[in-house]
Amino acid sequence: MQLRVMLAATTMLAVFATAAPAAATVVENTELGSISAGSTTTDSTGTRSTNPAAVGFGDEAFAFNEWQQRNVRGNGVVGITTDYADANGGNGSIYFSTDGSGPSKADMEYYFSQPQLLTDFTGASYDWFRDSASTIGPAPAPAFRLAVTNAQGGFGYFVFEPYQQLPGTVPTDSWQTTLIDTTTSRFWATGSNFVIPPPGGVGPHCQSCLHSLSDWSAANAGAKVIGFSTGVGSGWSPGTFVGAVDNVSFSFGQTTSTFDFEVSAVPEPATWAMMISGFGLAGVALRRRRTVALAA
Repeated sequence: MQLRVMLAATTMLAVFATAAPAAATVVENTELGSISAGSTTTDSTGTRSTNPAAVGFGDEAFAFNEWQQRNVRGNGVVGITTDYADANGGNGSIYFSTDGSGPSKADMEYYFSQPQLLTDFTGASYDWFRDSASTIGPAPAPAFRLAVTNAQGGFGYFVFEPYQQLPGTVPTDSWQTTLIDTTTSRFWATGSNFVIPPPGGVGPHCQSCLHSLSDWSAANAGAKVIGFSTGVGSGWSPGTFVGAVDNVSFSFGQTTSTFDFEVSAVPEPATWAMMISGFGLAGVALRRRRTVALAA
């Protein structure tokens, strides 16, 4: 009987261990680097990068397996800041804004050192926020993209946009959680490196170009996911956009990776002063002890 109970308990523990979600990886603003064009600044509210140039992108020096500010142009802004604290108790999120011009754009991207087959992708989710201060039309919200190569190595994005799932006005001033699957979520593809599933069509706003990832995968055998991207802009005009993204998650098979974006604690000036004063007092005390010891 004791053996049966122990086996049953062990089985239950194994089930719970399998079902338990992996803890989120925290990505802090201090992990971001400077972009190649434009400027990057860090203060107590976080880190932001912007690039005024309308042509060419500002990017961090490329690295695998880390989130990076990329494709920044036209006064677009991206970073990790405290402007929009997430709904899960964190202090920060990925900040985005555009200036209302057509070129204005900014992304946050993550590339794998080991690409994954598109057929192994099982789902994703992300939280997004659109501020009512945005003056662009009521539809745009931060996009979620799979960075993909075809069997010949040609690159492009499969792009998911919230308003294209149920066209219309997206909510403002509140965090929205979007779940992405391989059968009902609809994506369009950038560039011309991918075969568009029937009935075909052209362009990001072509409704017949919107297809599930299962359909894209069937039409593009051997396609691989090399990374993920979230961002705003490029043609979002006229009108500005400001908002945020957080808690990005993606799954291949039974493995799920989740990322939470936060601002690391930066001591206030008064705190720095107290710390420096404390170090000074500790130094004085240490010198006194040495003097007493020598006198003895």
